[in-house]
Amino acid sequence: MLPKTVGLLAALTAVPDAAAVQVEPPPRSELCARADLVLLAETTSVESAWADHPVRAIETTWDLHVERALRGELPDEGVRLVIGGGTVGGLTLTLSEEPELHGDHRYLLLLQRRADGRYVALGGLAGVVPLARGPDGPGETERAALTSLEGCLHD
Repeated sequence: MLPKTVGLLAALTAVPDAAAVQVEPPPRSELCARADLVLLAETTSVESAWADHPVRAIETTWDLHVERALRGELPDEGVRLVIGGGTVGGLTLTLSEEPELHGDHRYLLLLQRRADGRYVALGGLAGVVPLARGPDGPGETERAALTSLEGCLHD
């Protein structure tokens, strides 16, 4: 029995630490091809609330002012983006794999429609690209962000 135990221990120690493993998101052009909507948009209003789907958690819904739809058809009721996490009644939930948006900022957004008609960022952090307000501002330039979609918009 000892050799099997030693072999099992050796196999377990050969597995890398889960915290050390990073999964790279798919290329932006691949996310773009899978997206229901690809937008240049600005965040306007925001509201956090408790949600019961799929588990009881806090989610934040952003209303978007769409500057330009690059792929997909805009719904008549407007575009509302849901991000996991937020603050309700003094309780804050932060999720490391969810993007952090800011009011009155511009973004390139790769979105997938939920059953309730609202949208989520496809690929989590990778589906929300902050756009720079000027040549020296934080974020990507609009030109660089659009170039990273590598022909997806011409399909």
